Amino acid sequence: MAGLREEKPRNIIPNWRSLNVTARIGEIGSVSCLREELILFPITDYVNAWKENNTVPYASDLVSAAIMNGQVDLPDVKLAAEFIVNNSDYATDSQINTARSVLVSSNVRIEDNKPDSLEDKLKRISVEDSVAKESVRLIRRSLDLYQHNPIAYCELSRNYALLGELKKAELAMDVAVQLNSKSRYISRSAARLYLHVDEFDKAHRVIVNNPWLKKDPWLLASEIAIDSLRGRNSRFIKVGKTILESENYSPFSVSELAGAIGSVELMNGNLKNCKSYFKRGLIRPNDNCLAQANWLVSEIPSINLAFSDYGYLTNKYEADSWMAYYLDQYETALMCSLDWIADMPFTRRPVQFAADMAYTYLKDYDVAIKIIKTGLCSNPGDDTLLNNLAFSHALNGNTEEAEAILSSIKIESTAIRKEAKVCLLATKGLNEYRKGNVEEGKNWYERAIEFAKKNKCNEGLIAKAKLNYYREKVRACPSCLEHLINEIEDLDTGNAKETAQLKKDIKEEADKHKRIES
Repeated sequence: MAGLREEKPRNIIPNWRSLNVTARIGEIGSVSCLREELILFPITDYVNAWKENNTVPYASDLVSAAIMNGQVDLPDVKLAAEFIVNNSDYATDSQINTARSVLVSSNVRIEDNKPDSLEDKLKRISVEDSVAKESVRLIRRSLDLYQHNPIAYCELSRNYALLGELKKAELAMDVAVQLNSKSRYISRSAARLYLHVDEFDKAHRVIVNNPWLKKDPWLLASEIAIDSLRGRNSRFIKVGKTILESENYSPFSVSELAGAIGSVELMNGNLKNCKSYFKRGLIRPNDNCLAQANWLVSEIPSINLAFSDYGYLTNKYEADSWMAYYLDQYETALMCSLDWIADMPFTRRPVQFAADMAYTYLKDYDVAIKIIKTGLCSNPGDDTLLNNLAFSHALNGNTEEAEAILSSIKIESTAIRKEAKVCLLATKGLNEYRKGNVEEGKNWYERAIEFAKKNKCNEGLIAKAKLNYYREKVRACPSCLEHLINEIEDLDTGNAKETAQLKKDIKEEADKHKRIES
């Protein structure tokens, strides 16, 4: 059984993009006292090296350095990018895709410039690993000359996180915070990393220790969201409400703050106040607030939020994913979520979402497998992703691959969360059924359901395990459907779309057998 797509309610925790992307979308310069130096290191040496050595490796170094420093519009950078594309036989996929991204952003015409296909998007996310390795190499080289650049350490940390080297990522980020504890970008980036490695108190501390906290709505939004994750009501909510009432900040600057307070109101059961704050946040939202609003609508349709045209947002991939899902446009949701992965490659949430679209609604197990393997690069050993990979392989008929993955996981380990263990036990049941071992499959599924009940897991998880079990049971014995029909009808996973799809899958398995018999 696939792990839950969202183990926790979505919250407005800070996004973590590169410095230049964050600056380009307007999340750095709106408070004058927090202006950032956007240059990691001078790229003159890379320009000169490219001019002296017209080869793909030197061109690639220049393009990568230019991207990290936000200088992709330089003529020499465009020429280097064109050179890579025109000499693609001597370049890696990573180098070609990076060069193409520069040319597209610079409006340079490429012969086959057209909307990315599914394969294009999958290829793009699959090269993130090699891009991150190249970035680490360049940043470490720059730190030999510019040892006290906090932004460089922050960027180094992000690329280590993309590679799944979380200890190195945390050490680099610790240095960045020590060098500049006043930077909004560094504080929010650090908080996001520390949340990623489950250091919730450390994430909260880095925000609270920023001296600009009470004056900066972006920092306040982060503090309130992080305290919510810690199961607490922030002591700074009153400060945040005062800022919203002051009208001294632009609607864009307070969008996350309004959304964070609105999310707390929802958590406290006050739907009316929640809607009021989100209405404020949606006047001119950033992508994070917009995604939270779209998620809310998909989870609680009665909240009835009004959305406008947000064409000014260039990175609203998560919001677009949720909206497409809400509208039952699963192919569009998958395409948008692949862009979301490319935008937030180190985090697990978009990987889970995209894979869920692929294996639950579109039945494209090959795509799901590719997506999850990409997610495991940044989240090595993650039990939920490993389970979902085994689940996808089993559904795809790759029972040996599924068995190898499941055998690598110590299911009895106390480190595995009880919900994850339920999913792993159920996936073992699925794989046994798909191998033709009906009795073994039945035993594993029943063990999963019993474990979930004994450990007081939520009813939705138990219902999901049962629906997966009954699908396999009906697949092996179509006549069983007659005895299960009433129980199936009453089951509810807590997600209406997922419940309907699982019930549809059971019926289709029975219908498939009828067609074969006739």
